[in-house]
Amino acid sequence: MGEDENKQNLRKAVKQVANKNYYTANDWMDETPNSKIMGTKEYEDFFKYANESTGGVGEEQTKSFEDKIMKNVMKEVTIDKEKALE
Repeated sequence: MGEDENKQNLRKAVKQVANKNYYTANDWMDETPNSKIMGTKEYEDFFKYANESTGGVGEEQTKSFEDKIMKNVMKEVTIDKEKALE
């Protein structure tokens, strides 16, 4: 598996998490009725969290979000070369 394929798989995983976050946001709205009322703190919080947890709005913002997540994941993940080559 080449580096480009690894990055594609990681990007796919990031998109899947963002997609899952999108659907759980509706659950949060149902549990927080004030999030449906414009001008409330809960309303503002909902849109802030929804935007951040789903990757933003638009292709450019979404790609930037994915790149940021991928960079952070790649910094934290290490592979044991000996075990990987077995």
